[in-house]
Amino acid sequence: MVDGELAPAEAVKAAVELVNAGVGLAQLGRKEEALGVWRQVVARFSDATEPVLRYEVAKALVNMGIALAQLGRPEDAVGVYEQVVACFGDATEPALREQVAKALFNMGATLGQQVGRPQDAAPVYGQLVHRFGGAAEVAVRKWVAEGLLNLGVTLGQLGRAGDEMQAYDQLVSLFGDATEPALRERAAKALVYKGITLAQLGQLEEAVRVWGLVIAGSGSATEPVLREQVAKAQLNTGVVLGQLDRPRDEMVAYDELVATFGDETEPLLRELVAKALVNKGITLAQLGRLEEAAAAYGQVVSRYGDTSERALREQVVRAMVNKDALRRTDRAQSSLQIAGQV
Repeated sequence: MVDGELAPAEAVKAAVELVNAGVGLAQLGRKEEALGVWRQVVARFSDATEPVLRYEVAKALVNMGIALAQLGRPEDAVGVYEQVVACFGDATEPALREQVAKALFNMGATLGQQVGRPQDAAPVYGQLVHRFGGAAEVAVRKWVAEGLLNLGVTLGQLGRAGDEMQAYDQLVSLFGDATEPALRERAAKALVYKGITLAQLGQLEEAVRVWGLVIAGSGSATEPVLREQVAKAQLNTGVVLGQLDRPRDEMVAYDELVATFGDETEPLLRELVAKALVNKGITLAQLGRLEEAAAAYGQVVSRYGDTSERALREQVVRAMVNKDALRRTDRAQSSLQIAGQV
């Protein structure tokens, strides 16, 4: 219905104020009260024909879905998202299309992650891509990219590796040449994920090739989100090259990661640098190059020994334990050689 007692301008003002009031309540943790306010918006303005009022109703419903999911009521959230699609799915206004795309993405995420029904989440992501895959609006394209990434992950969980990789390929096809950092990051992440799936399937050479696309395409990027994907691709490349019994190439990958990201302060990049150095130490030790292995472990300790970051601290401990094991191995080898001479 529409609040017929208000002039159009007053109705818009009232709807905007109510939606914003609900957002404020939700930010204060008063989500049940926020739901009540947003329900007022829907009750008063759901039959509106004015684009601005329709947008406020759609936004209120999407906010309701988010709050319901956060309150542990995912089935109710899904119902609200379905209402958004039913009411506004045919809208042509960019702002409404964005809300529909967001509702579809949230519905898929809620079904897959909270309700535990990935088999139902996958077609919802598919609907999102089908409706908006050719969208020109950046705000809508963002949800398509997110949807394709989640679709790939969901298909992987369902054991459909081939379809999973097709979803990643579609994402890269749509957004690989995008200029927006968020879209480029999703494309790079899709390639990283595809490489992981290929490695799990035993297609190691192809995995290395795919990660090489990330490194070549985004290796000079300055955006943190893209640099993280490059570092992950480099680390994964090193690990898989080791599995292919190419230790020299493996260590080159680790060295490139350390050279590129060794001075970074971002926690994830620091962790990946530490992992590369630990992995390099392990490989050097396996090759019998114990002094070089100890030096690699020593770099981890000297760089990050004072860290309080838990994930990074774990790598420091690994480096210290491995280096200590090398010392014990070196002493044992020395004793054996002396005894042999006698």
